[in-house]
Amino acid sequence: MGTNPIHPLGDRDSNRLEAFSDGIFAVAITLLVLDINFPKVKDLTEQGLISALISLWPKYFAYLNSFVTVLLMWMAHHSLFKMVKHVGNSLIIANGFLMFLAVLIPFPTRILGDYIDSGAFRVAAVFYTGFFVLTSLAFVILWFVILKDKKHLHHHISEETIKKQSKIELTGLICNGMIALISFFFPWLGLILTTAMWMYWLISVK
Repeated sequence: MGTNPIHPLGDRDSNRLEAFSDGIFAVAITLLVLDINFPKVKDLTEQGLISALISLWPKYFAYLNSFVTVLLMWMAHHSLFKMVKHVGNSLIIANGFLMFLAVLIPFPTRILGDYIDSGAFRVAAVFYTGFFVLTSLAFVILWFVILKDKKHLHHHISEETIKKQSKIELTGLICNGMIALISFFFPWLGLILTTAMWMYWLISVK
């Protein structure tokens, strides 16, 4: 059977991998909401219900922060794969590592939501921000695996674009590493900076 000239084999491979990854991101972002739950309490007054719902603010905060972060990860992943025309085993494995971490994001999110208002807040903040150091590292690995073999990239991708993307990925890794370190000394500042990173990724993603 011949290769469709409109959709060459390499393009189909990259599209299938991106579709698979889209599904993983969708699962990860859906699992986040499962941790926001409220047990049914008999004879609860209106004021009591309002107070109980407000008391869940740590869960809301952790959910919102992780939801936007996963959304930006998906956008960044899509931006990378717009440059990819061919998928090899090494790229599939590197992408699999990123997907492994993406599905795990609900776990540090739950830890942060459970302990943000407790004496263990510092550890929860470091664990949460440190996890995104790993996701940044996964993006760096994925990008440099793509660069390792030029056949992964579309021919029109310029050296300038490659250098710019490399700078984006490495800067993101360094920034997230610094945020995790700051979180050890100033947990709230670390979380605020994690939120501030949204702007960096929004500007970086094309």
